[in-house]
Parts: sequence; C-alpha cells; structure tokens
Amino acid sequence: MMGPGGGGPTFPRASSSAPSGPPDLGGILGLRISISAMARPTKGLREIAEELGSWFPSETPEFRELVLRILAALPGGDLAYEAGFEPLPIGWKEAELLGKLLLALQDARDVAAITRYLLRLHETAY
Repeated sequence: MMGPGGGGPTFPRASSSAPSGPPDLGGILGLRISISAMARPTKGLREIAEELGSWFPSETPEFRELVLRILAALPGGDLAYEAGFEPLPIGWKEAELLGKLLLALQDARDVAAITRYLLRLHETAY
C-alpha cells in the first residue's frame, strides 16, 4: 500500500480488539519497499535493510515477530506498535547491549561461557 499522495508505504493499523496471537504479517511482508524510501538511511542501515530484505520474508513468524517487537519498543517504532506488535520491555541501552552481545559471539563456546556468566548474575540479582 502506498501512503497518501503516493509517498512511502503505509502499514495496516492494529484493530481495536486485542490480537489473538502474532499479527498477520502478510500485508506488511508482501510490500516491496525501496531502501531509498527510508528517511536518511545511514550506510549501516542500508546494508542491514538489504540483508533483512533478502531474509526476513522467509524467516519464521517467531523471528519476524521478535524483531518487530524489539523495534516497537524503541522510539520511532510506532509503525510496528500500530501494526499490532506488543513492545518488549527494552529501551535503547538494552537494545545496544543485546546488539553488542550478539556481535561478540563467535561460536558455541562463547554462547556457553556468557550463558553461565549471566545465569550466575541472574541468580545473585534476587
């Protein structure tokens, strides 16, 4: 769907009734969105948009929902929220930490090591 005046794409708004599960992404994912239609994309944003554009439609509904719920939680994520995605309880700092964590992981040993460490921190936090 095109926006008013033929501008960028518009996304379906959430209905007033509570969704009975993850929102239907068919209308959103069926759009062919031009990266140049994004407002002032940085080089990094253009690159990840191109990569996500290649993979996102074929990813699992759970993965797509996770990404959109993270985006819905951040300032500027209104479109995801309006499309029915419940924001996760994170902000900029949590998203930054998560991004750094995922980028630092190189193999299963890294995952196991950081998991052990975070589980110990989690246990002592209560």
